Amino acid sequence: MFELPDPFPDDLSQSKRKEIFKKYVKDAKECFDMKYPLLERWFEEYDPLYLLSFCAVYFLSCPEGIDREALGEQEFFCHYLEILQAFALINERCDSAQPLLEKQNQFMDEMKEIGDTMQVRLFDMVGEIEEDTDIHKQELRFSMMAATTAVRNWAYFYQMERVATDLARLVRDRFFNKYGLESDKIIRMLFQLCSLVEDKLNTHLNKTKTFFKKKTLPEIIASYNIAFPENVPIKGKDLDTMWELANKDIKKLKLMLICHSDLKLQDIYTFTLNDIADAYGDRTKTKKLQYLLDKWSFCFGDLKNQNKEYIIMDNPVHHKPFIKTDDSVYFSSAIGMLPHISISLLEEIIFEDAVWKKEYTDELKSKYLEKEVERLCMKYFPTASIFRGSCWGNPNDDKAYENDLCVVLDNFAIIIESKSGLMSPAARRGAPKSLKENLTKLVIEPALQANRFIDFLKSNKRLHKFSTIRGVVNEIDSSLIDYYIPLSITLEQMGGIVSNLKNLIDAGMVDKKINELAPSMCLTDFEIVMDTLSLEASRVHYLSRRREFEYNVNYTGDEISLLAFYLDNGFNIGDTEFKKGISMNISLKSKELDPYFIAKGDGKILEKPKLAMTKWWEDMLGYINKRKKRNWVTNSYILLSTTIDQQKEFELRFKGLKKLIKRGKAPHRHTWIIFLSGCKKRSHLIIGFPYNTTDKELRNDLMAESLSPDNDVGEVLGALCIGQNIDTADYPYSVLGGRNENKLFID
Repeated sequence: MFELPDPFPDDLSQSKRKEIFKKYVKDAKECFDMKYPLLERWFEEYDPLYLLSFCAVYFLSCPEGIDREALGEQEFFCHYLEILQAFALINERCDSAQPLLEKQNQFMDEMKEIGDTMQVRLFDMVGEIEEDTDIHKQELRFSMMAATTAVRNWAYFYQMERVATDLARLVRDRFFNKYGLESDKIIRMLFQLCSLVEDKLNTHLNKTKTFFKKKTLPEIIASYNIAFPENVPIKGKDLDTMWELANKDIKKLKLMLICHSDLKLQDIYTFTLNDIADAYGDRTKTKKLQYLLDKWSFCFGDLKNQNKEYIIMDNPVHHKPFIKTDDSVYFSSAIGMLPHISISLLEEIIFEDAVWKKEYTDELKSKYLEKEVERLCMKYFPTASIFRGSCWGNPNDDKAYENDLCVVLDNFAIIIESKSGLMSPAARRGAPKSLKENLTKLVIEPALQANRFIDFLKSNKRLHKFSTIRGVVNEIDSSLIDYYIPLSITLEQMGGIVSNLKNLIDAGMVDKKINELAPSMCLTDFEIVMDTLSLEASRVHYLSRRREFEYNVNYTGDEISLLAFYLDNGFNIGDTEFKKGISMNISLKSKELDPYFIAKGDGKILEKPKLAMTKWWEDMLGYINKRKKRNWVTNSYILLSTTIDQQKEFELRFKGLKKLIKRGKAPHRHTWIIFLSGCKKRSHLIIGFPYNTTDKELRNDLMAESLSPDNDVGEVLGALCIGQNIDTADYPYSVLGGRNENKLFID
């Protein structure tokens, strides 16, 4: 957490700052415009398959468990390789066996400079900035374009595979009838090709290790010949010549052999039809798979008329990721993006049929999302009452509505609306009108609908019997609900674009206030949040505080970054939450959770990340959530709204009072500690009541006295009394008490 520094001196005028920034952008654009077209020349000098493979292996691949981006060491990104693959298709293939050698650093530096200026020039593309609203609008457009250009993978690998396979399964029968292939197997095939490349890469690297670790000339050459038996063996005069070229230097010889083996790197990213059929799981489908692969492939020279500028924002490689190099051989260096685009590749085939497209997008995907959200809520809120598809009429506008999902847990209700639509290509390119229309449809409308249903339930506190299309009657008693949490869930991953809705308001994309909206997250992020938090009450607390945090704090980061930040402190950051002029950049916090979920996808077991708290606090919350007595979510909410430092302080004071009572040195026979948790604007009263009476009526009277508003130090949102019999030493507590009325949420 930090306050963003101002890069300009305090006495520098706004116009001068703008002038400096415009020059910076202008210089970046000029550099890009000069260097970017020159990428083509590399493919005129080197074999494109070699060059692309070289980049994939040496610039992008890294050992398992190493995240260069998290370490700040990433210099070459996936979208660079995708751009290069598009450039490789502009001309016919250059038949060259020349290796990069000393030019690899020059090539890397050029790509890095192009990549850096590529991002900066986006500021020039978004247009002039006159008003403050323009600034926010252009920032939003810039974020959308930057995400389209550079962000890959809309979820963790295992989530992408599952969701993409699920969606493909929706059209399985129809797809098979039309193409003779099973659509879900096609998705698994694309993911399997990624695994195949990983295996081939590891095999190649292991081969190079066998000769590289040898120390003598005979051992090195023998190991190399064994590692690559398909080559003409190096021996006799060929060996003598090579040894002379290496100046009889073992280190130079090894580097020469590495360069020689690099000419085989393209084999790692090359697939025969049999490879593809094996990944699909049926070699009898070779011809049908070839038809599909041809639709997803370019040949060299196919992009000779391609506008190079368009490659950045709408790379044709995203629609055809393979290069057909022979009648039944295909190549793709950008294989890592297949999980990211797998479902869109399949959908492009589906969308060739307008009727099929409408059925798939308007009905099948919509129902899938609703059922998936319900499934996840049933899994992660197992004791809640869950109601899907409640039809209701709004007396304010005489319109009929349908709520997608209502989750009632104790006196809390989560009102969820789901949207399965996708951002249009124009919106992804930052087109203002399309961006606003898409955000309104996917984010704003479901938020308004959720709040509309909440207003109805609040205004009509009684038992409701809502009909459903399924014929089931949903009985929801809103007189028992004190707190409502609106939430919209999408299939589309929009990342940081929608993780803070104030950005949309500031950009003039929305004419609503932030408290009229609802947090928006995609399905897979929702699953990660629910899976990470172990208690039903902590999931409620996250969703509730997530909304308030978004309301009060300016931050940059996606949903998983927010989750990682929550695990640090429960969103309990004190008065900082309400300070103006504070901007938090938490965009890399998600990296902290990556090791666990990547390992989970691989079937490995790592310690699960969890919310930071003391053992006693954790045990109290576990006990409360296990027993589920009256107001158990409220009591949990108050405990979860306490920082770990406050937990330690409370426990220290509580233990101190217990010792005084046991020694007979307490100021009164029956006494307690009064503790305020949270911060001035969001404080909760926690009473620590150690007692040694067996008279339950007296105990209860004393707890009621301790909870009296007279004990409040300022305004508190909620109150909780933790009672512990010091004679029986019940753990983690003996009894809890609370007020009948709390006001946990700040309006």
